[in-house]
Amino acid sequence: MKFILSKIAITSICSCMLFSASLQIYQDSVQYRFIPTENFLGFVNTDKALCEDIPVSITSDTKCPKENALCQEYEEIKELKLKLDTLKETQEVLNTLIASAKFDSVEATKWIDASELIGNKRAKLKKDFIMTKKALVELDRDFTDKTTSKEPKYLKEPCHKELKLTLPSGCISGRLEYELDIADKKHPNISRYLILKNRCGIDIFAKNAQIYNRPSKRYLAPKEFRPWVVRPESKKKKYLKKRANPNLSFMTDMVTPTPIAMEASIKSVSRIGYKSYSIGRLSLPSNNKEIKVRLSQEKFNSECNLVSYPYIDKSVYLACRFRASMPIESNKWIIKNGNTLLTDNARGRYDGKDYLIYVMAEEALKVTKRDIIEKDKVMGIFGSYMKRKDGYILNVINYSLEPKSIKIIERIPTPTSDKIKVKLLLVDGAVSKKVTKEGKLILNVAVGVKESKEIKVLFELEYPKDMHILY
Repeated sequence: MKFILSKIAITSICSCMLFSASLQIYQDSVQYRFIPTENFLGFVNTDKALCEDIPVSITSDTKCPKENALCQEYEEIKELKLKLDTLKETQEVLNTLIASAKFDSVEATKWIDASELIGNKRAKLKKDFIMTKKALVELDRDFTDKTTSKEPKYLKEPCHKELKLTLPSGCISGRLEYELDIADKKHPNISRYLILKNRCGIDIFAKNAQIYNRPSKRYLAPKEFRPWVVRPESKKKKYLKKRANPNLSFMTDMVTPTPIAMEASIKSVSRIGYKSYSIGRLSLPSNNKEIKVRLSQEKFNSECNLVSYPYIDKSVYLACRFRASMPIESNKWIIKNGNTLLTDNARGRYDGKDYLIYVMAEEALKVTKRDIIEKDKVMGIFGSYMKRKDGYILNVINYSLEPKSIKIIERIPTPTSDKIKVKLLLVDGAVSKKVTKEGKLILNVAVGVKESKEIKVLFELEYPKDMHILY
């Protein structure tokens, strides 16, 4: 009984020590403060360690604690490398023996039996070598995705006080994810998630963690007045600037599912600023596996309509508009209808005070556009001005088994000169219409089940007869 109580007490003490740590994630670095219980740090790529503000050296070693999950993978990689070397050496020895052997015609039967045995052995060695090499490459790649160093790192001297480790930027990545559930289109459910991933090479246990949308150290220069001068224009030499290769990135974003020794968890999350968050009781193993925590879930009053832009494409989209109670910090969305995933790559944007998101394409609806044919175009000269009538025809097709109402966004030409005037003459076939100063034409169209409807749009352009226009 005494033994059980003491074991519980030790576990409680270890847990308190682990979760007395703190973590700060910046744009340029990750800072982890904790009280180490041993000299082993993990597979970290850093030489910046302070034991209560006193620099401490970090060294590499081949030894690794067996209970650590990354150490188990590290030892497995070492064993595979040893096996690969052994197979390679065995192949070379066997090839040497074959090359040095002398054929004796008297013992031809024995040589035939031996060659069959040697052939089988060589084939097995080759197969084992290929399989082992493949396993090593996969395990090594998986291990590299979870760590920033391939060697175990240790403190050169013990630290019994708070240790501050400065880890590379990006080894703990965080991003926001928004999810829209349109099961109820009038009151959609919006969820906001924070997603974290650790590949620093050290398991993180933190009582408090903060994510900041800024560098850890800012340089703020004093501002001075500079006069706005006017000078004669002078010819300057042009210099070519070297640009970074856009294909290069600081971090490869790969997720490989593997067994882990500890479970990731977050107790609480709160917003402390723009793209900045405070996390309570964070447990984040270095396994390059995402942990997803819900920040908030709200229902909004929404207006969802079928919208089409025929001057761009033929598709009809379901677009939802709502007014969010908090800033939306990422325009990438996951769209669901109950438990059904519609898309994981929808895009939204602010439209004035409202937020507009295109939820899905309505496959059963198509809107096509064709110009008025040349013989229907009417031109005439009235004094010093030319008048031209022009337009287009929209064809709305509904293949579904339900009547639909569609908002069509089209255009009429917008003049760039006071000498050019544009007037909308006719919209035939739409329930209602609205035209803005920018030439935006908003048409509301009702189309029945398996019905096709035409909307004719005519406009007139008036401009000086000696002017050539292009539209």
